Amino acid sequence: MTRVRTFIPHDVVFPGEPSTFEAFRDLLRTLSRTDTLMWCARFNHTLENRGHHDEHFIQNRAARRFLGDVHLERINAWARRERRSLAGTRMFSRVQLVELTCWVALVCEDHPDDGNTFELESTRVGFTRAALLATEAWSASVYDERFGSSGDPISDRVRAAAVLRRAMAISSSRVDLLEAIARGASIFDDAMRSRRPELERLFREASGLTFDEYLAIASALAMLYTADAADVLESNSALFDVSRIGEHLCPAARSKVPAFLDLISQTPEELAAALQRDDPDGSLRWGVKRSYRVVRDKPLLRVSRGRVIVLDPGMMCDAISTGPLFAALRVAPKGFANTLFGAFGNGVEAYVQRLALGMYPAAPSLAPRVVLNPTSSTKKKGEAEELCDLVIHGAGGIALVETKGVFIRDEDVLSADPAAFPNAIRKQYANPPSKGDRAKGVPQLVRAISRLASGDAQLVGLRAGMTIYPVLVTLDDLVSAPGTRDILHAAFAKALGADAGRFPFRLRSIYVAQLIVMTVADVELLDRVVETTELLDVLREYAKAGPAHSFHDHLVANQTAYGVEIHGRQVTEIAEAAMDRAKDFLFGSTEADG
Repeated sequence: MTRVRTFIPHDVVFPGEPSTFEAFRDLLRTLSRTDTLMWCARFNHTLENRGHHDEHFIQNRAARRFLGDVHLERINAWARRERRSLAGTRMFSRVQLVELTCWVALVCEDHPDDGNTFELESTRVGFTRAALLATEAWSASVYDERFGSSGDPISDRVRAAAVLRRAMAISSSRVDLLEAIARGASIFDDAMRSRRPELERLFREASGLTFDEYLAIASALAMLYTADAADVLESNSALFDVSRIGEHLCPAARSKVPAFLDLISQTPEELAAALQRDDPDGSLRWGVKRSYRVVRDKPLLRVSRGRVIVLDPGMMCDAISTGPLFAALRVAPKGFANTLFGAFGNGVEAYVQRLALGMYPAAPSLAPRVVLNPTSSTKKKGEAEELCDLVIHGAGGIALVETKGVFIRDEDVLSADPAAFPNAIRKQYANPPSKGDRAKGVPQLVRAISRLASGDAQLVGLRAGMTIYPVLVTLDDLVSAPGTRDILHAAFAKALGADAGRFPFRLRSIYVAQLIVMTVADVELLDRVVETTELLDVLREYAKAGPAHSFHDHLVANQTAYGVEIHGRQVTEIAEAAMDRAKDFLFGSTEADG
C-alpha cells in the first residue's frame, strides 16, 4: 500500500542557513562532481536495496554517517516538538537523490582531490544539506496550482492527475529485479523474437548485442547489485570493476561487455551534456520540470579505471524490461516506430496471457477457466470477431481482460496545459480506433460488453443475471495512479452510456462492474492469490470498494487474506530459467563442458 512519509525540512537540520536557489547553487559548487554523483548512487542503492533492514534503520545509519551530534539533536528535538515518530520520516529519498544527481552533473566540477573529498566532515554535511535542498527543488518542479481542493474529490484527482503521476513516478519505486528479468525474458525473448524477428535485428544493429546477450549481462550486474545495503555506506562500495568482472567470464561474453556499457552507461561529462541538451534553455532555477529521461536511458554511471555504479535501481529495472525496444527505435527506418511499438504491445499481451494460463491451468475433464482471444461471429456479417485478449470464468461472472503495453510521452506529463495529460491517457487507452484498426483497451471492452448484452455475440458460460468485470491491464504502473483511473473509468462509463458514479450498471440482462485498472505488476502476483481466493471474488470486493484506491493497494491491504507474497510463482520460475540461460552464456555452457 502507498505509504505517506514525512521529509525532514532543511530548516530543521540547518536553522538560519539560506534555502534559496542561489544558496543551493553555491553549495553545489563546493562539492566535487564525480565523488558526489557516486554518493548519490550509493545512497540510492542503500534506500532501494535494504536487505533485511527496515527503512528507519537505513535512514538512521545514513544520518549518523553524514551528520554530527548537533544536527542529530536538532532532528530529535523537532520530532519531539512536532510529536512525530522518526520511524515515519525521511532525510534521504529516491526522488531527492535523482534530482540531486541532475543538479550535481550540471553545476559541479571535479576538484583536484576528487575521490577523497568525502573523507572530510564538512563535505558530508554539505552533501546532506544539498540533498535536503534538492527535495525543495523537486517539490517546486512538481506541485503547482493544479494540486488543490475544490470539494469534489474525483474532479480534484483528475485535475491533478499529471502532478500525481510525476510525484509517484520518482518518489515511489518498485525495484524488483526478478520481475524485470522475467518481463525482459518473456516479452523480448519468448514473444517478440518469434513474432517480429526484425526487432532483434534492429536491436543488434543499435547495440551489437542479441536479446540473450543483453539480458544475460544485465542480469549479472543486477545480481551483483544486491549487496547488503548497510555495508555500502560504511565501505564506500556499490561499484563494479568491469575489468575484474570480465576476468570471470568466458571469452565470448567478455567481448560483449563493452557494447553493453556503451548502450546503457555514461560518464559524468556525458550525463552533464545530455542534461543540457534536454533543457536547451539552460534553466538553472527552482521549478525546472525534468523527465529524468537522461538517467532512465542510461542508468549506469561509468567512471575512471573501468568502474561503474547504478545511478537509480528503478531505472535499471526499466532498462532490463524495456531497454531493447528504445535502442531499436534509435535505428529504425522512418515510419517503423508504430510497428515496433505494436510488436512490443503484442509481446506484453502474450506475457499476461501466459501468466493467466498459469493461474488456472487447463484440466482435461473440465471446461477451461481461461480462454485466450475468444471470438464470436457477428449477426450482420457472420464473421468471427475477437472479443478481448482473454476471458477468465468464475462463479457468478466473468472477467473480460484487455492488455495495453503503451507509453505516455514525457512532454504530455510535463506540459503546462492541464488538458494535455488527460487527453494523452484517453488517446492511448480510451479513444476509438482509427478506421481499419482493431479496437484496443477501453473501446474494445465496451464493444465486447455491448455485443454480449445485445445478443450479437455469445460467450460460453455467460448467462442472464451474471456480472461482467472489465479489466484493463497496463504495463505502465502509473496508470493506476489517482486521477488517471478516474479518467479511464469516466471514458468507459460514457462509452457504455452509464453514469460513472452508478456501478454496477445493468445492461439488458447482465450487470457490468466498474472498470478495473490492473498493472502487469499486479498480474504477476495473482498466481499466489488464486491458490487461496477466487480471482472473481477479489475483483468483486475491489469493485465494491470503489475506484479511490488502486488494485495494488487493495491487494496489499488484504495481503493476509489473499496470501499475497513478494513474488508470484511464475515470475520466479521465468526469471530463474532466464538466469540459468544467462549463466550458460556468461561462463560457458555446462553441457558443452560435460
